[in-house]
Amino acid sequence: QSTFPANNAVNVPIGSTLPVTFSEAVTAPQGAFTLTCATVMDEVPFTFSNTGQVTYQIDPSASLPATDDCTLTIDGAQIIDLDGAP
Repeated sequence: QSTFPANNAVNVPIGSTLPVTFSEAVTAPQGAFTLTCATVMDEVPFTFSNTGQVTYQIDPSASLPATDDCTLTIDGAQIIDLDGAP
């Protein structure tokens, strides 16, 4: 899988959508993704969509804090490839 921005990226443009791309088509519920920021101390709300079950778009409902560390976590146990394997 790949993500943008890359791990530990800095100066990510405010308002960026966070794409997560898998190497093959998968099913992934919205609950498989969590977005948190250090100062918010809670999950950040986002909208969720996918393109062909390969790329999933995480779009924060508001701009993330400019000077904060935010983390997108993916629960691999909830990601199932179309062959049915986790």
